[in-house]
Parts: sequence; C-alpha cells; structure tokens
Amino acid sequence: MRRTDAARSQLDAEILLAILDSLPHLVTLWDREQRCVFANAASAAAFGRRVASMRGCSNVSLLGPHAVQLQERNIAAALDGETSEIERVLFDGAGGLRHFQVHYTPNELDGVVVGYSTMSVDVTALLYTQAELARDSEWVARLDQRQRVMAIAGQVVLEDLSSAQARLSRVRMSSQDPSTPLATVIDTLADSIARLRVGAEATGDVVMPEQRVQQSPYVVADWSPDEEPRDPPADGAAPRSAAGRLADQFDEVAALLDSLPVVVTEWDPGLHLRFANRAAAAFFKQWGDDPLLGRHVSEIADKEFLRANQEYIEDALRGETQSFYRKHRRPDGTSSHFHVRYVPRLVGGEVVGGFAFATDITLRIEAADALTAARAEHAGLRERQAIVDELHGAILQELFGATLAVAAAGRARGEAQNSQLEAARASIQHAIDTLSAVLATP
Repeated sequence: MRRTDAARSQLDAEILLAILDSLPHLVTLWDREQRCVFANAASAAAFGRRVASMRGCSNVSLLGPHAVQLQERNIAAALDGETSEIERVLFDGAGGLRHFQVHYTPNELDGVVVGYSTMSVDVTALLYTQAELARDSEWVARLDQRQRVMAIAGQVVLEDLSSAQARLSRVRMSSQDPSTPLATVIDTLADSIARLRVGAEATGDVVMPEQRVQQSPYVVADWSPDEEPRDPPADGAAPRSAAGRLADQFDEVAALLDSLPVVVTEWDPGLHLRFANRAAAAFFKQWGDDPLLGRHVSEIADKEFLRANQEYIEDALRGETQSFYRKHRRPDGTSSHFHVRYVPRLVGGEVVGGFAFATDITLRIEAADALTAARAEHAGLRERQAIVDELHGAILQELFGATLAVAAAGRARGEAQNSQLEAARASIQHAIDTLSAVLATP
C-alpha cells in the first residue's frame, strides 16, 4: 500500500517503530547483503539481545552459521521475489522449545527487491493440538481394529453356539448314546472359547499412545559470537536513534508492514484510521472500496463488527492492552478466527491513539475443535470398550459353565443327565443373548 505525502505527515518514524514493536510476532528486515536493517522488540527478546545491537549485523553473526545454512533456500527465494515458509524451533528464556512458522517475504521498493523480511509466528499450541489429535486418532484406529476383529470372531462364535444349542436339543429327544454329540458340543464350546480369547489377545488392551510432536531440524540454539555485534556510526558521528534511522527508510519499513500476513492498523483517539497495511486494506475491502485513511471506524466497518469489538476498544482507549479471540463472519457468510490485540499508544501517560493487530488463527481453532470432537467421541468409545470387555468376560464364564455341564451330562443318566443338559443349554443361551447384544451395539 503506497504512502502519500499526507499519510507520511500523519505517520512519523516513531509511530512506525511503535507499531512494529507492539507486534506479538518476531519481525526482522534484511538488505540484499543479508544485514539486519530492523528487528522489533519481540525479535530482540527472543534472541536475548538489544535491538540497537542487531542493526547492521550479518545474519551469520546473529543466528549462527548452521541456522543460516538451513534457511539459505528461503532467503534466496525471497531475494528472487518469491515468498516461502519454514518451521523452526527456538529456545525460550526458560530453556523450553517453541515452534515458529517463519514467513519469508521479498521487500520491494518501486518494483525492485531491496531485501527481504521475516515474520515468525509462534505455532507451538497448534502443533501440540495437532499432535494430540493425531495421537487420539491413532487410538481410535487401534480400538476400531480391535472391535472389527472381535466382531468377526463373535459372529463365528454366535453361529457355532447356535449349532451347539441345536445339538443339545436333539440329544434330549434321542434315545441313542449321547456321548458322540456331547463330545462334539464340548469341542464346539472349546473352539468358541479359544476364538474369543485369541481375538482379544490378538488386539490386546488398547492404550493411549504417547504424544509426539514432529521436531523441526531448524533449531536455533544459544549462539554467542566472539564479539557483541554493534552498528557503528558513520564518519565518527554520534549514533542515531532508531526513529532517526527509520525516518531515512520510511518507505522500506512501510513496505515491511505491507508484507506482513497480519492485519495492522493505527488509530487516533477519536478512532479515525491513520495507518493500514496491505492485509488490513484487504480485510476492510469486504465492506467497500472507499478510501480508508482519515475515516472513522464506524464509516469503515459494519454494525456487527463494531458491536463485537466495542468493549475492547473502549478498554484500549482507557490505556489497557486487550488480547482476545474472535470469530469474524463476513458479509458473504464465510467466517475466520482471529487473535486480536489492541495496544494503546501512550505519550506522557496519555492515550494518543492505538494499534490493532489481527492474526488469522483459523487453522489452530479448527484443529482445536476437531480435537474436542474427537475426545468426545473417544470418551464414548472408551465407555463402550469397557462395557464390551465386561460382557466378553461374562460370555466366557457362561461358556466355561456350559462346558462343565455338558461334560457332567455325558457321565450322568436319566433325570440327572437332563438337568445338566438344561443347565448347559441355559448357559449357552445366555452367551448367545449377550454376544448378540454386543454385536448389535453400534
């Protein structure tokens, strides 16, 4: 978004610096020789350095040769005018690993690539959510396999038990020697017990696998150059302020803000728009193509947007930084999720305006929603598994009882034999009914 002279008079270098330093993401700007032109406060904090000490330094001196080697392809692409992304891992101040998605964007002035910028977005929460979702999905797959195997075994057992039940009925009505058919029934029951046991043992107990997060090969450790990097003044002059440097590079830094995949705006205390980067202009375009700068927020956005954000805006104008998540529904019916940050701009303790940053986190929210739905499904599956396992044990007990009763019937005669046969039939019928219920459960 090109800046007019009027826009430049409204937005001085000090405000540009405040906008960049208020961003929650790590932002750096580099020239074609891969020297640091600018690093915001978040970047300096991540590397444990002072902002002033980073300017003018090579990326090798700041990041280390190994880290630079891993991103050479992305840097070359940016200097050729192409955007790209890579995942990297940084150590935070507590020694923990944080995952970042790094965006490489060519920095163009008047159609000429004069360098490149990077913006690193912390995606640790997203990666861990995705890892948990993958872990739960793996658990469901294992449980599903177990249930399929058990269902196949159960169907075979159900047919065998029905056959055994019919044989016992014929034994009671026959005057012939029952030893042969009873032996067949015992064999059938033994086979049924074995099938159920083998089915359970083949799948085993389904336990939750360990959570795994894919580690990026791009890990920036505590790189310590031999000498603290400095940006020496030219011709022995006194070091210039950060705002002074940016004043000389106004268009370059404005182009940096335009290249960021984040909605960035700056407002005066009366909520008139004083700055909007390219992403912001594209966002506001949903409500029309009218010029943006100088207009009141109520002339740019619709009533639903204002109503959803009014409380946060008022708190920011009172000097309180606001950070919240919001689902935004566009006029065309589509929607996206944003992490929104309102930062008041203070001069001498007085609010003289504010910055607004909105980062699209739709992917993270969708992953979290999928995980919530999966966990609800998993809770039901766990409950069903516990019930099935309990019923499975009851079926085996019935089959063991039926086997003992049939064996006793083979040794008995007369009424005693009939009693044992009836007990066996009752046990088999209970097993059939229970197994049918299990197989019928969706």
